[in-house]
Amino acid sequence: MDSETTEMQAQLVLLKEENVELKSELKNLKNLNPYFAYTVAEGETLWNISEQYLGDGQFYKDLAHLNRLDNPDSIQAGEKILFPVNEMPAE
Repeated sequence: MDSETTEMQAQLVLLKEENVELKSELKNLKNLNPYFAYTVAEGETLWNISEQYLGDGQFYKDLAHLNRLDNPDSIQAGEKILFPVNEMPAE
């Protein structure tokens, strides 16, 4: 076996190992939760939570829809609401 063939075989082994690692990383990414829970503080409303963490109070409707809230004005302190992960508030 010549050195070129040996080198190509070594590269193939490395590529196979990389492929296994990438498949593992992809599996881990698929298991991530796209949302995180935010705990409502005393006196907060969906409007001011949206304004503070999403930059615009108008997003309260989106939060209400995401959390299946019939009445967006009915949130209580201690209640958990979901936020999309890419909009995580800085607590």
